This record gives sequence, structure tokens and C-alpha cells, in this order.
Amino acid sequence: MKRRKKNPVSVTTQVRLLPKTKPLLLTISLLVSNRIDTIRKCMDSIRPILNSIPSELIVVDTGSTDGSIDIVREYTDNIVSFDWCDDFAAARNAGLEHAKGEWFLYLDDDEWFEDVTTIIDFFQSEDWRKYASAGYRVRNYHNKTSGSYQDAFVMRMSYISKDLKFVGEVHEVLMPLYSPTKEFDCYVHHYGYAYETHEQFYSHFERNMKLLKKQFQKHPQDVRCYLQMIQEYRSIEEYGLAKKFCYDAIALEQKEQPGYINWVYVELIKLCLLSGEPNKAITEGERLLEEYPMTQLARMGILCAMFDGLKLQQTDEAAQKILKNAIELLKLTEFFQKNPNELISQQILSMREVLEESTTTNVCILGIQAAIQLKKFDQFCQILRIYLLGESPISAAKIQLIETAKKAMPQKQETLIQFLAKLELEDPYIYLQRLLVAQMAGNQEKMQAILKEYLQKGWNCLTPYEQVWVIAVRNRLPAVEELLGQLDEDNWRNILQQLVQNGTDQQRQELFSLAEEKLRPIDPVHTDYLNGLLYEAIIFQLDQQTSYSNEQVIGFFEQYSKYIIAYYRALYQERLFQEENTLYLPKPCRFSLQIQKAFKIYHEQKYNLYLQELKTAIEISPGMAQPIKVLIYLLEKELPEEQTQAPNADEIDVEASAEFIKLAIQVKQEIKRLIAQGNDTEAACVLQQLKLLVPSDPEIELLEEMIKNSTTKNSTLKN
Repeated sequence: MKRRKKNPVSVTTQVRLLPKTKPLLLTISLLVSNRIDTIRKCMDSIRPILNSIPSELIVVDTGSTDGSIDIVREYTDNIVSFDWCDDFAAARNAGLEHAKGEWFLYLDDDEWFEDVTTIIDFFQSEDWRKYASAGYRVRNYHNKTSGSYQDAFVMRMSYISKDLKFVGEVHEVLMPLYSPTKEFDCYVHHYGYAYETHEQFYSHFERNMKLLKKQFQKHPQDVRCYLQMIQEYRSIEEYGLAKKFCYDAIALEQKEQPGYINWVYVELIKLCLLSGEPNKAITEGERLLEEYPMTQLARMGILCAMFDGLKLQQTDEAAQKILKNAIELLKLTEFFQKNPNELISQQILSMREVLEESTTTNVCILGIQAAIQLKKFDQFCQILRIYLLGESPISAAKIQLIETAKKAMPQKQETLIQFLAKLELEDPYIYLQRLLVAQMAGNQEKMQAILKEYLQKGWNCLTPYEQVWVIAVRNRLPAVEELLGQLDEDNWRNILQQLVQNGTDQQRQELFSLAEEKLRPIDPVHTDYLNGLLYEAIIFQLDQQTSYSNEQVIGFFEQYSKYIIAYYRALYQERLFQEENTLYLPKPCRFSLQIQKAFKIYHEQKYNLYLQELKTAIEISPGMAQPIKVLIYLLEKELPEEQTQAPNADEIDVEASAEFIKLAIQVKQEIKRLIAQGNDTEAACVLQQLKLLVPSDPEIELLEEMIKNSTTKNSTLKN
């Protein structure tokens, strides 16, 4: 039978705080037992509190034998001896009984604060009068070397009421904890769970289970004890036993400390997943959410755990559940953002991971993907709004997801652009959407205003810049002149790639004309280079399915080489452009000179020699292998087979060409080394091998001259 829904039960109780009258503000209590490696760090970390506010330190010695107490005496004489009786709560209560402060803080001797400034400020500013309890984070390290850890929020402070006490033979806690609660932005380091051997880990497990079973016998209705046994069995991967305790706890008629049952629900779903039962995790999660009252944070824990099962299923039914759960989770996240005290009051055990940014991002991504799969546009926008908030600039991954949605829901593309444009975000991608909306409306004045505002933001290096440029060029916006002045090489390349991929020949021509008209009068050298990049972008888009003719493709290469050579002629001395000296020019320039040489031979109709020159061009610039293969393919397509004897275009291996070039470079370096050592004869032998590798390499003549000069010099020295 289904249980009647109830409002979530808060863990703490609101109280009216009374004026404080005790002379000390704070008592710090510490259990000590053979932690000589960390005790001094612990004591040093709390010393600033003891020095800054009226406070006391009480140390409870549970039987230390390693010299820890000798170190403690350097800090305090307030030491309480306690005969260990397998009961952590009893040991803690021994310290609490001696407390003289208004507030009580406790920790272990293997913990130490990173910084206690916020705690000191809390007491010095009188904020302590406004609260009844407080907590901070424990940073639990997984091992002692890597620095890997997991943070857990713990309630470790309370004002001292007459009924305050510790409960639990193990994993003891202060009860009752009243609200309002203060959350400190500080943490302690804790290596207590960083076991070096499996034996250490299992010994700790056996100690805990011994104490838990003792506690269980005394309090068979204590849900908190059930929960701790569940977690202990989970730690040793006894998932069957852990699930049994989950079901037993859920079946209890009377529950002591009812808040803990919330986390039993969450543990059950996690255990189903750990034991390889994702479908059961989903069905049990749905059942618990439907039948049992629980806190909002527990609902979040179950929903998050269910995602791990649902995302394994590639069905529309699973997508619908993901979408529904994602929307509920995001609403609950928003609830806790608006009500931070509710988060603290509901958190008996640490469940902060469900509110971490990474979790929210993952939920949003899964929800968005499900909405795209189901083509649920309204839900998509609902999640997207949350997904985009709080981050600027919007990441490339998020932009990619949005662009995928545009393609998946083409009938909603304009609506999505309009939705994005209305988001109140100062972000370049959002401004792009506003530009697109103005473009769809044909509103030139609006486009110009948006573009000017965009430029004032200084976003010329961020992701959508290229698309903004394309829109400016396509629509001939006056502000494009200002854009032109901001371009660097990378910007220009990306813009050209956008125009070449998505634009028309006319738009590319407009860009070319724009550079000639606006930029050449003030910067002719840069204009040549940018125009060269324009044709380079066109060349790199070529493949064997191109609709261009052989003559058109040659025209692209000729334009590219013309502008690139003009650019480098303005930068380098003219003598370097003589054939014997071109080796010292940059690779793009050498390639351009070689390709011009090849086309001269082509126009003389010496096709076999032309193909050999193209191969040499690839040796100079292996990155150009693919577009040159198109040239070879188009030539072979147009000419009868008997007129060409060179290898087929498909036989040119780009990787092999690159390796070939590397080998030639290594051989040249070896020749130069031999010349420097005076081994001219050996250098000449290696040079003959190089000629076989790259017979047309222009550096061969230079190396021959170097060997000749070295031989003459060495002969003169001998004489």
C-alpha cells in the first residue's frame, strides 16, 4: 500500500537563542590516541583560535603510548584521561562534560585546519549570537601520495545546550543540533582513510563493524546504525548484505532519528548500480520517489543515481525519463540556491556532490541530449537557460551542443536563435545570435549597432568571431572596416575557412575586393599575405569530387603563389630568390616558387616533367599533398593515359612524403657534420646517396660547393 506523502522532515529544530553569559566563547575538544605523525599539525592549526578569542582546549587521552601526550603538554595542561571502552561517543562526552565555553568544537588528532580565519571572524564579529550550530568540510584523502581527495560537509560545532551530547559507539555525532546553522568556508585535512595496505583497510572495517554490532544490539530501531552498516558493507563490496540492511531499515515501523532513512533510500539505488542492476536501480528509484516521503536533497540523490542507469539505455522511453528527472533536479538545485539553510538542515550525511557544478552540467547535458532526441523544444530551452547561466564566455563544448540542436530541430532553428538572443548574457555567442536575428529581419541598422557594440567588448579572439565577420561581409556592414583593422593571421584563416565552407564564390570575391580596397592603401604587404591565405583556404577545400576544372584549380594555385611570393619579396633580399639561394626562404615561399615552375612546364605541355615537379613541390611542403593530388587527378582525367607515365594521384602517400623529407633532412645534417670535421671524402659519398633520394633538391648544389671549398681549404693547410 502506498504511503501518504508528507512534507520533508527537517533534521534540525529552530530555537530562540538566549543571551550568552559564560566567560569563554569556545571549547575545543580533541581525542588523542597514537597519532604522533599528525598531532603537532593539529595543535598548530588551532593555536590561532586559542590566541585570538576567549577559548580553551580540552584533550581527551584515550590511551596514547607513542609520545603524543608529551607534545600535547606543550600546548595545554587541560588533559582528561579516559579508559577506552570501545565507545567513541563516551570518549567525546568526557570532553564535553568539562567544557566551559558557550560553543563546542571537536576534531581528531589526525585532522588539521588549513585556515581558521573564518572561525575567528565568526566569534570576533558577534555572529556567534545569531546561530545555534555550525559545520565545515573534511577533506578525506584517498592515499598519502597523489593528493586525490573527496570533501565531506560535517557538523562539528554547536552552542552548548543542557541536552547536548554525543551518540553512537562509532561515527559519533552531536545531538541535537539546532538551527540556524553557520557554514564555514574552511576545511581540515584528513588522512585517516588513506590506507597503505589492504590489511590496514580491513582492520579498520572490522573495528567499525564490531562497534556497530554492539550499538545495533542496544538500539535495533536506530536507522543511523543501519545506514553505517550499509556503508561499511559497501566499502568491502558486499553489496548483497548492504542491500539487505537497506530493505530492513525501510521496513522498520518505528524509526529512531528518522532523518537518516533518506540516505538509506539513496544508498539502495547506488548499490543496485554497483551490483550491476541498472534496471532495478531505475524501478526502485521510481518506487521510492513515489511511495515514500523524503527531503529534497534525498530526492536529488536518488535522481542523480538513476541517471547512471538511464543513460545506458538508448530508447525514447529512457530519454523521456531522463528529461523529466533532469527538469526536477534542476528545479531542486534552484531551490537550494535560494534556500541555503535548507541544504544544511537536510544534510545529515555529505551529499554535496549532487549540487556540484560538474553534476549540474552533466544533468543539463543529458537532459538537453534527451530533449534533442525527443525533439522537445520547450524542455530543451528550459534546460538550456540553466545550462548557459553563470559562464562567460560560453565554452566551445556548449556551443557545439547548441549547434547540434539547431541541426536536429531545423524547423525550430529560427525560434532557438531568437530564444538565445533574448538571454541576458554578456557573451560573444549571444551577440552572434542577436546579429542573426537582425539579419533574418533584414534590419541593417540593428545589425550595425550590434556589431559596433560587439567590437567595443573586445571579443575579437573568441569563438564566434569568425561567424560575426562572415555576417558583416555578407551584409556589407560599415563596421566591417573596423573589423578588418583587428585581424591577425589566425583570425583571417578562420574567417576564410568559414567563408570557403559556407559562403559563395561571390562572397569570397567580396572579401578579396574588401582587402584590396580598404587594406592595400595602408598595408600592401599584409594585404598580399591575406589574399594568399584566401586562396590557400580555397585550395585546402579541394578534393577529387570538385566541380572546378583543371584550369580553374591551376588558377587558384597560381593566385596563391603570386600573393605569397609578393609578400615574401617585400620581406627578404632579392638575391635569395635566385634558384641557388631559395633554400633559405620560408617553406610557403619555396613551395610557391616550385609550383610556379611546375605550371610553366605545364603550359609548355611537358606533362611528365610537370608531374615530377609537382612531386618535388610535395617534398617541399608535405601539407600540400592533398590539393596537389587533385591537380594530378584532374590532369590524368583530361589527358589520354599514354601521355602520362607518372604515378597515379592515389599512389602519393602523404605520410610517406613527410617521412621522406625527414630522412633527407637528416642526411643533409650528416653531410654538414662531416664537412665540419674535415671528412670531405666521406661527405661526398653521403652526398651521392642524397642525390638518389632527392635528385632535384636545390640544396645539393650548395652542399657540393661546401665540400669543394672544404677540400681546397684542407689542402692549403696541409701544404
